[in-house]
Amino acid sequence: MTCDRAMEAYLRLDRDEAPSRELAAHIESCPLCGREVWGLTASLQAFPPTADCRPGRDLAGPVMARIADLKAAPGPDALSWRSREERPLLSLYNWIGTGLMILAGMILIPYSTIPPLLNRIVGPDWELSLHLVLGLVITIYTTLFIGSHLTDLRRLLKMR
Repeated sequence: MTCDRAMEAYLRLDRDEAPSRELAAHIESCPLCGREVWGLTASLQAFPPTADCRPGRDLAGPVMARIADLKAAPGPDALSWRSREERPLLSLYNWIGTGLMILAGMILIPYSTIPPLLNRIVGPDWELSLHLVLGLVITIYTTLFIGSHLTDLRRLLKMR
């Protein structure tokens, strides 16, 4: 028996289950596995024994009834039960945060140390490239936002 197989077999045992003869013989003869088993046993003995924790009654019925009530109830919780296809990829707060970060980056670019450095290295031609890239970023952001919130947009347009 190899050390890897011996340790796999030992770790599969329940806490009070005795190892097989082959496993016990390997642990006795192999100093590496013996130290490992000794360390695991010492670690388990460091934890105090716990009482058997079982609920006093069967909770499956009341929990499932409560879930059924939540699914049937209209209101703010109804949105959380939308199917995976209807749910947006990211929450609205994440989209707003991302949009604000893009906007802050666009506003703060002229105040950073990069424009003078680029003027010296490349010349003034870099500004056109920057504006094109920022336009592309805004277009992609807007497209992804609208595409991931189509069901909400349809619902909003039907209400008006």
